[in-house]
Amino acid sequence: MRIICDTEKTEVLAYLDVFEIGDEWIKIKGCEGCHNADKCCGNCPMLSDKGCFLHSNGSLNKPYRCVINPTPDTTLSWCQLEFKCIKGTNEGKIKRINKTNLE
Repeated sequence: MRIICDTEKTEVLAYLDVFEIGDEWIKIKGCEGCHNADKCCGNCPMLSDKGCFLHSNGSLNKPYRCVINPTPDTTLSWCQLEFKCIKGTNEGKIKRINKTNLE
């Protein structure tokens, strides 16, 4: 899997070669409004009672490990992220992280 990131905003633009060589996936639903954020950030080893250790200086720069996960090939029953294939044999299909199959 390859990932294209915007280094200025520290965000993923696309995931490439996820399920097959040449496919391209973009995020269509993010973490906004998620009621289960504690399952992601709450388990982070960098989280302290003062917040994220990596952001304690007020920086918006996230480590790439935080930015790229979960990837479209991940399945987490409590996650609301959604990705859409825009290139490849799965073009037009959606992968919801909380489902195992493409829709």
